[in-house]
Amino acid sequence: MNAGTKSVAITVAGLMIGAGIGARSGVAAELFKYDGYLTTNATVIASNTALSSVTGLIASRMQGKSVNKPGLGGIYHYSNNGTMAVYQVQREDGTWTKCVKVQMEQSGADITARAIYAKYDATASHPAGFDFDTGGTATVLATNDTVDGYGVKLIYVNKENSTNWPFYIPPHLSSICGGYRLANLANVSAKLGGASILDPDPVAHIYYFTNNGTTASFQAQTVDGVNIKCVKIEMEASGSSLIKARVAYAKYMTGAALGYNFDGGGTIFDSATASADPGYGLYDLGVAIVRRGTAILIN
Repeated sequence: MNAGTKSVAITVAGLMIGAGIGARSGVAAELFKYDGYLTTNATVIASNTALSSVTGLIASRMQGKSVNKPGLGGIYHYSNNGTMAVYQVQREDGTWTKCVKVQMEQSGADITARAIYAKYDATASHPAGFDFDTGGTATVLATNDTVDGYGVKLIYVNKENSTNWPFYIPPHLSSICGGYRLANLANVSAKLGGASILDPDPVAHIYYFTNNGTTASFQAQTVDGVNIKCVKIEMEASGSSLIKARVAYAKYMTGAALGYNFDGGGTIFDSATASADPGYGLYDLGVAIVRRGTAILIN
């Protein structure tokens, strides 16, 4: 928790307001983080941790010489029986959907992980979300930045009920909030970043937030020089207690004012999934959850 951040128990008209708005990096909610390439050999990624506790959010970065635009991949086909967990990391990269499957296992008191395969297929026929267990073409698994192929370099796991997502939101649906219903999402906060944002750390202004309980969306905007820059986020409910999100578009408009509705205009621009990427993207997403009860508000 950052200096100046406080926690207070509050009750508002019998409703509970969940933590998240204004939270800085989500580190307090971190269960474990492993920063290194996975190989086909099992590697300890978390010590003294039960795999059954991995009920929150998983982020994995796809990287390698054959990945044109490295970054966080969407997490698909996740399952966890407490002893073994598997999931697929996927990114649409040019005309190809690329995938690395990851397997985690309980090994004594520790969690190990290894890569099962790297595969690809044409995005036109199999966009992100396709189950590569049923098809695709096998390719080289990258275990460092210079090896042809692609691999998983980062695994980051948030605890269940985390309400802050510190990474850039990818262009494909990815789990960003576990343990809550989308219908209870009342508000959001975020920052815009990327190599095409001149201000290195602008807090975004949120406009056009809508939520029908099944899907939600909002526009995050900032003034950057003579332009208003915008990233639109679309969110979906996944089951009863998981929220997924993706970038719908990045746009700019010269001479417009904050609050302009980019659904009706603006110029499409590159979507960034890292601070060094050309274009702009959204990161440090915090969500405010409202439901019956009592909660902790972080602000």
